[in-house]
Amino acid sequence: MADLPLPALPDPSSMQRLHPAIRKVWRYGAIVGGLFTVLALAGVGAGIGAAIGGKALIGAVAGLGVGIVLVAWSVSLIERQYQNWGYLLTNDALIARWGVFWRTARYVPRDAIQHVDMNQGPIDRRNGLAQILVYTAATPMAVVTIPGLSLDEAKRIRDLLLPRLDDTP
Repeated sequence: MADLPLPALPDPSSMQRLHPAIRKVWRYGAIVGGLFTVLALAGVGAGIGAAIGGKALIGAVAGLGVGIVLVAWSVSLIERQYQNWGYLLTNDALIARWGVFWRTARYVPRDAIQHVDMNQGPIDRRNGLAQILVYTAATPMAVVTIPGLSLDEAKRIRDLLLPRLDDTP
């Protein structure tokens, strides 16, 4: 059997963009999550410093430095993450595309969609955003999440993806 070529990743310019406020949500998440990383690295650095010569303070400062660099790097990638995110709803499928280093395009046939959830966390609500979770039938990647949608866009997509009672056989 011949190998079939993989479909090309869809061009981001042909896809719908996420709401720009998602960058604030991602930035907040990177900073808050990063604070835990910074504290953990400072603790690990202090422990290593104490173990190799009683220099716990130097180890803690080194751990803080590494943690701060990692948080800054994570925040700096948010714009690229935003630029690479897109979705497209066609008559036959939902297509979602994302990724900075590893790019993914997920094609979900409409007839494989089982149900759709609309979700809002507290930071999403504060920024007027929602996310859609699309559940599919019997696949290894059973959920597709589209973050950073305005509330109206999330409701529109949900309504378009859910089958109507008069559409059922």
